[in-house]
Amino acid sequence: MIGTADELVRELRGRGVAIADRVDETPASPVTDRPWYIGLLLGVSGWVAGIFVLVFTFMGFELRSAASALIIGAALVAAAWGLFRADPEGAFASQLGLALSVAGQLALLFGIHEALFKRSESIPGMAFAAFVLELGLIVAIPNRMHRTMSTVFACCSWALFVRYGLWDEPRFGLDEADP
Repeated sequence: MIGTADELVRELRGRGVAIADRVDETPASPVTDRPWYIGLLLGVSGWVAGIFVLVFTFMGFELRSAASALIIGAALVAAAWGLFRADPEGAFASQLGLALSVAGQLALLFGIHEALFKRSESIPGMAFAAFVLELGLIVAIPNRMHRTMSTVFACCSWALFVRYGLWDEPRFGLDEADP
């Protein structure tokens, strides 16, 4: 009867199956055991879940004003930061943190739009606000997947800012002068 890991290794070496002297007694981190595509799928599902959290937040708290959206958004991002700090390796905590973070980011952007850009419908202004928000989250949030996704969204918002802020305004229809 094999009772310990060392006895198992000795038995496997005797049969020519194992070549290691000892079994590593420290279990591997659950985050590193996941393949990259599972991590990516969990990250995307966390962001999609964040949209549902945002819908629930809008329905439950009726974010009609800029101040309420900014307060709720900041609270959701702070809760996500706390989850990432409390359990940095856990799959549940990191995905819940992603969901809370994306909901908070969207609420913050809604609040910024309502406070600063409601009258002008400024795409470059909102893109720049999103860019600054994402840069702040890249520095502040201690989660690798969150920083990666924030970097992607910062690049997208920077591209929108450059496109609509520096080149020209968006045109959604044909002008009368166009043939």
